[in-house]
Amino acid sequence: MKKPNFVLVNGAKEANWLLEKLYPWDKEPYLRLGSFVPEGFEAYISIRHSVDTKNPVQVQDFNYEKLNLILADYTVDPSRCFYGLWDGYGWDFEGKYKNIFDGKSINFDTSRERFEFSDKLPIEGYKYYLLFGNLFDSLKIGYNVGNIFCAQMPNLVWPEKREWFMATYFEFEVTFVAGSKNLIEFIESSYPLMTERFVPTDRLTKIFVAEH
Repeated sequence: MKKPNFVLVNGAKEANWLLEKLYPWDKEPYLRLGSFVPEGFEAYISIRHSVDTKNPVQVQDFNYEKLNLILADYTVDPSRCFYGLWDGYGWDFEGKYKNIFDGKSINFDTSRERFEFSDKLPIEGYKYYLLFGNLFDSLKIGYNVGNIFCAQMPNLVWPEKREWFMATYFEFEVTFVAGSKNLIEFIESSYPLMTERFVPTDRLTKIFVAEH
């Protein structure tokens, strides 16, 4: 597999629009979905990652690669996309992709007792490395266990012209997609997935959330 060509960018600067479009976390028991997916798109859908094999409806497990192929057809330039990766997964992202940190601002994080990139994207107490490159290079994020490559799906993805937005958070067993009505309808009809439509003002109870 060829090495990815994505670059590291200043998250707070390049994703300022996202911070403005996300709803702030409120004090209700269940947050609004607009706290995880930005407002302003025509349609919204959640896609379950896996399904109960006992379910009589013939549906498939979520396939990130297949979804990327669909999203690329609804993107003006798939070579120019942003993708954010949560910094708390526990594997050494900075060591794995150390070349992208050359010349970047690195500071010592006293809470973690290690040096870290200082321009991550902050969202409600969580931080994300923000990368920029080809949409399909997001499939090459991951770590090695011996000779086996373990892919790590990014948490946030959107093209430079913001035709759509995709989000996957580690707390949920779903992926959110926001975009045009045509895109969302095509996702629903392209292959059998278990999906739920929603709008940003809906609460988390609107979609399937796995309990931990």
